[in-house]
Formats: sequence, structure tokens, C-alpha cells
Amino acid sequence: MLGKNCNIFIFFNQILQLRCLRSYVIPDQLFIRNYLAGVVLGRSGGMIQQLFLPFYFGVGGPVGSGKQSMPWIHLQDVVGLFEHALHNSSVTGVMNGVAPQIITNAQFAKAFAAALWRPAFMPLPTLILNLMFSEERAKIMTEGQKVRPDKAISTNYKFKYPDIESACAEFAHLFAKK
Repeated sequence: MLGKNCNIFIFFNQILQLRCLRSYVIPDQLFIRNYLAGVVLGRSGGMIQQLFLPFYFGVGGPVGSGKQSMPWIHLQDVVGLFEHALHNSSVTGVMNGVAPQIITNAQFAKAFAAALWRPAFMPLPTLILNLMFSEERAKIMTEGQKVRPDKAISTNYKFKYPDIESACAEFAHLFAKK
């Protein structure tokens, strides 16, 4: 596997920027697996790194209306799903890299704020998103889609963080745990 000094979040973040990763494994035959990732959550980078301080200081909240679905997955489950797919020949085709709990952006904001013992009442308006990012990227952030990890569940993958509360509790701390 990866060495001790490898920052796994940076490694997987770079891979998942492609949004669709093809991994090739050649035991007796060729298996092609497509991995579609939701928002990857982890303390070491990505969205949580950008949201941590606003939420920590009590000015965090949902994006836009907060009603949009937010397919998400904890970083440790991303790693777990890759390992599961590599060691399980029944995993073929597309695997959705998302947690089994379907949530809205407002539910995420509430859970993250609660894990930090902070309020989550200050939404980020769509107009501000349009100014900060392109209109297209803002649209992606304000319009979600419901995605289920059917392949992971049907091939008996056991999620380490199946719900947003347990995931937020793991990465909601000011300094990284040793």
C-alpha cells in the first residue's frame, strides 16, 4: 500500500479531481472499474479545510438554499472502497463513491456545526457564489443530485462512516489528531 509519509488526502484528491477514475487490475482477466466520487470529506484538505474556520468562528452555514442534495463520502471510505474493489472480483462496472446516508447541504452544515459546538445560521447566498466562482460552478454547488452507493452495498462493503454525524465528529477538531 502507500508509505507512512504519503499524504493520502492529497493523493486521492488529485485522482478524484478527474471525477471518474478507471482502475485496471489484471488477475486472470481484465476488470475495469469506474469510480464516481461525491464530495470527499476529511480534515487534511478539500472542502473541510476551506469551511473549518468560518464554521469554527460561528459564521458557517448552508450553501444557497441548503435544500440541494449533497452526495458525500469520508476520505477513509474512499480508501476502503478502492481496496474493496481491488480485492473483490464481483465489483465491476461503475461504483458510486458516496456514503449510504443521503443528506442536504443544510443537514451537512448543521452536523458540522454541531460537531464543532457552533451554530450554522449564516447561509452563503447564490449571488455571492456567482461572484466568487463562475456561474456554472455556482450552479453545481447549489443544485445537488441524490446518489446511492448501490454497488458498494450489494458487494458487502462496510462503511466506516455511514452517517454525516460520525464523519463530522472525526474531523471536527482544531488541530490534527496524531
